[in-house]
Amino acid sequence: MSIARRLTAPRRFSALTSFLTPACRGEERAPISLAAACGAALAALATLAAPALTAAQQAFTPEIALDVRTPGIAAVTADGARVAVTLTSRRDRTDVDHQRFGDPTYISPVSTRLMVIDTRTGDRTWVQAELAQLRGYAWSPDGGRLAYFMVEDGEYRLRIFDAATGASRTVSLAAVREIASSSPLVWSPDGARVLLGLRPHGWAEEARAAFHSLTDAAVIVQDSRNDFLAWDRVRNLANRQETVLVSVVDGTVREVLSDVTPVDPGFSEDGSYITFSTATRTKTSYTRRDGTEYELFRLNLAAGGDPVSLRDTGEERLNVAWNDARDAFAYADEGSVFVRRLDEDEAVDVTQGHRDPADDSGAGDAAGAGADLDNPDSDDDESDSDGLRFAVERWNPSGDELLLSSQDAWHLL
Repeated sequence: MSIARRLTAPRRFSALTSFLTPACRGEERAPISLAAACGAALAALATLAAPALTAAQQAFTPEIALDVRTPGIAAVTADGARVAVTLTSRRDRTDVDHQRFGDPTYISPVSTRLMVIDTRTGDRTWVQAELAQLRGYAWSPDGGRLAYFMVEDGEYRLRIFDAATGASRTVSLAAVREIASSSPLVWSPDGARVLLGLRPHGWAEEARAAFHSLTDAAVIVQDSRNDFLAWDRVRNLANRQETVLVSVVDGTVREVLSDVTPVDPGFSEDGSYITFSTATRTKTSYTRRDGTEYELFRLNLAAGGDPVSLRDTGEERLNVAWNDARDAFAYADEGSVFVRRLDEDEAVDVTQGHRDPADDSGAGDAAGAGADLDNPDSDDDESDSDGLRFAVERWNPSGDELLLSSQDAWHLL
């Protein structure tokens, strides 16, 4: 690889727009720019948030402030054709029981409305017109179905909205277990299953007892000699879950992980494996620089077995960027960028030879061999005196280019 070109404003906008715009999937859809789709969605959101005009001017009151609806983009299809939008107001969160703050079993009653906007036509379809407790929105790979969680009878349920029919349904899980409030929600590439987290058997009783032991017990004990402070032990319970695959057709459940809680899980392009990271707490941290161990894994779904470690950074925070196919990841280390492909044993420093400001030939084709064309008086040699330090921003959709940033510019690799 080589640094293809160095991007400085105003070149950045046009180049980054093309970099971030995936090709439209599906022959039945006309090509649509994701940037244009987001623009159309933002215009629609502005009309949703705007108050109704009246002939006589109305005085602003606290009641009006409580009822102002705030729209938010919850999920966008891969081609930008549909946008899931939430609508919330301050009044929708006035019923929170603050006495139960820290209770892992408590689901805060923050109510939301949900709609889908077709960015090609501007048509709006209510998914949930009435207030409900919703979270975790994800479009299917083909952009035809929206998965989300909704609280029913005090527990989260999996719901599927069909954009073609405008109907929503609850997927009844074959396993009689509660969906975790911190559960991920990821579609498999074939759109037949979703990956989510369920609470272990007996979790609710254990978590409830732990909370009450620190709030209602006759004698409350907190001992700093333990690895975890008492409240930290309760918070750890809130993160406990078992990862499963759920069929969106019949609700059958297949257990995938039970001993670890995955962070940022994702499927390979063919759905044969998942990758994820972990952040395992080992003790209460007083500096935020220790007490948590980070690691990156791959799990083969067909063969089963244990996850295979891809990168172990110990107590150093782990921050990687996966390509869409999940067969390669990139990360920055001390200013250099490394790429590890899963069919290779070692990561490769793809910025080797590009950090030295004296050797900027690869970046010079777009920026005048290191000169800032937008500011002729700038002194790039001074800003680059210690060499470029790169950070990873993201992959392009096809996975053959990386967007990097440095102290001086953005770069395409």
